[in-house]
Amino acid sequence: MTHKRFLAGLIIFTMSLSVAHGGGDNTPATLTFDQALSAQQSIDNATTTQVANTGVVTRNEDWTPQEQDFDGVMMVLVPAGCFDMGSTTGGNEEAPVHEQCFDTPFWIDKYEVTQAQFAEFGGQKANANYFIGDDLPVEQITWFEARDYCELRGGRLPTEREWEYVARGPNNLIYPWGNDFVADNVVYSANSNSQTANVGSRPEGVSWVGALDMSGNVWEWVSSLYQPYPYDETDESVSDNTSLRVLRGGSWYNILTGVRSVFRNWNTPTYWLNNVGLRCVRSHGSSLTFDQDLVATQTAVAMQATEVADEPATEHITRNEDWTPQEQEFDGVTMVLVPAGCFMMGSTTGDSDEAPVHEQCFDTPFWIDKYEVTQ
Repeated sequence: MTHKRFLAGLIIFTMSLSVAHGGGDNTPATLTFDQALSAQQSIDNATTTQVANTGVVTRNEDWTPQEQDFDGVMMVLVPAGCFDMGSTTGGNEEAPVHEQCFDTPFWIDKYEVTQAQFAEFGGQKANANYFIGDDLPVEQITWFEARDYCELRGGRLPTEREWEYVARGPNNLIYPWGNDFVADNVVYSANSNSQTANVGSRPEGVSWVGALDMSGNVWEWVSSLYQPYPYDETDESVSDNTSLRVLRGGSWYNILTGVRSVFRNWNTPTYWLNNVGLRCVRSHGSSLTFDQDLVATQTAVAMQATEVADEPATEHITRNEDWTPQEQEFDGVTMVLVPAGCFMMGSTTGDSDEAPVHEQCFDTPFWIDKYEVTQ
């Protein structure tokens, strides 16, 4: 699984070059990044397996949890519905209480991201885990590192309102399991032995949608900037790299107050500690596995390549001086066309690794950057 997304990027890039002069019918075409992205979105919309229409849920007890495996990671479906975000019994940062509604379902990780999963998907972070174990939650992770990991999986960090909805539901519960505190349902300061626990180790603490450890074990980064309530979509700035970001859920280090589902914590996006982790979400309809997604992308690129503008055809070139350089801009990057032809690869006058001289031929033109990639 490691590096799969990286490999997908290489495959898509290679395909965009290989179709730059068409397919088997020799119809020349170009494919820019934006066109490839558009093709990806089109094929996702056309081929993604949709989950059943969930309708709007008005009570926690009316929802039956639904699970699905995404590349070995179990996620649970969160139905459309409304809840009251915030609290009148906590700190000022939890007020005012305000309604938040979701028109579209979404997926969220059933468990906090484990150390094994983080490694399997090629997650990168500067600081090693303090507590070591494949099934322990990954920790000592910054907001940036958490965000990048979710993107590796084709997902993202949950927004603050998504996170609280998963934890509380339309019933507006105080804790994921209900309104009364139950110590056995949560890994917190009084029972953690000052360390994290394997994810899912408190099954009775499950939330209404089937998510575990929404309370305790490790704090979970969410995408949102820390701002006073009421929550607003402008709290989701992706260009702000310095302002405070929100953490939710409490941890093994926190007392009872900190593991309430309305409790808000915040810190700089570069903050990390051995009680800070994450979980990811995916949009509704994102039911493609990585391999299906890759096949869909390849199909989309091939389809899109037949629909874009034609370019001048090239002949088989036998002398440098017979070729007139041709340039084209691709998303602001100038590239030059390399025509079909043959050349003698290697040298008889250099080092031994340059020999033997041998002929190489190209039947199809291709594009290459005119300049080295700039900073």
